[in-house]
Amino acid sequence: MENQESWFSQVESNIFENREKIYYRDYRFFQVDRFLKLAGKVDNYSSSCRECNSMKRDISEVADNLTDYLSGSSKMRRKYESELSRMLEHMRYEHGFYPLEYYSSTYSAWGLVIGLVLGYGISYLISPESWLYGISVGGMSCVLIARQFGKKKDKVIKAADLIL
Repeated sequence: MENQESWFSQVESNIFENREKIYYRDYRFFQVDRFLKLAGKVDNYSSSCRECNSMKRDISEVADNLTDYLSGSSKMRRKYESELSRMLEHMRYEHGFYPLEYYSSTYSAWGLVIGLVLGYGISYLISPESWLYGISVGGMSCVLIARQFGKKKDKVIKAADLIL
């Protein structure tokens, strides 16, 4: 366990050492803070997950040469971005992590579609001339209801600390 803690602290110190050498816009654009947070999560799961353990080598390489990856050629930037997306994908599908407000936005989109269809159907049955009013009321009401259900589910995920 001590080795794992020293691994993440070394990755963190490498990234903070290189922080002054990187333009602030590049630092934010390439989501280096997110990369660091994901490295911590990979470190937590590396004892039980073989893929997380194998990712540690790639993360260390990126952390050691972060300025080269972000300020270098487009090939190096693509490699950094592919490593970040590979970590995100693995954490999402293998360990059940979700982006912030994932269910709120997903449920809202589905609520809009369902609300538009239901609003049009009900308004067409009642009064075909008022279909525009029906889809607007149906769409908005279903979005609001679906968003509330999504927020409840997001609270559960946040309480379990499964937010990326």
